Amino acid sequence: LYIALLALWIVAFSMSYEVAIILRLTSAAGAFLYSTFLLKKREELKKGNIEGKYKTREWLVSALPFLVIGAGGTLNQQISTAILGLISTSKAVGLFDIARKGSTFVIFALVAVNLPLGPVVSNLYDNGKLDELKQTVTYSARLMLIIALPMSAFLIIFGYWPLSLFGDEFVEAHAALGILVMGQLANVAMGPVGLVLN
Repeated sequence: LYIALLALWIVAFSMSYEVAIILRLTSAAGAFLYSTFLLKKREELKKGNIEGKYKTREWLVSALPFLVIGAGGTLNQQISTAILGLISTSKAVGLFDIARKGSTFVIFALVAVNLPLGPVVSNLYDNGKLDELKQTVTYSARLMLIIALPMSAFLIIFGYWPLSLFGDEFVEAHAALGILVMGQLANVAMGPVGLVLN
């Protein structure tokens, strides 16, 4: 929703950081309201003589490791920008950050394939089908790479165009974008490593 609103606004009007923040908040509020609507609709369908049983304390305790993992992931995403801010100018930080965010389009293939792959890997490992697991992971890694290659090539060659949508001064980040895209492509080429190790 956010990307759609952002694209429509860029095409129709001029962009500023205030507008980007408003669009982000609008899309988050829209997603929240729609999710609430779906949840209430589902609860209405389930109404009957069934009484809900909640184990809030147990759920909170079991959620703590996920909180730590999530916080670590967020820190990992932002640490390079923060370190650059300590040793360089705010302009360099801005250029690097937009290049870093642009390079994440390459790992879309990794995320898209990992979602349905998780249960398959778990099932094959649990049943001791290691040869089939190896074939599945190899096929998935190749599929990810095939999906990621065109996006990587586009961003490396024509990356100045999407960067220019944020302003002409961001075109300077094209070289950084190319380097980061190659790093993300290497990440995708390694396949679903994190998924398999977990």
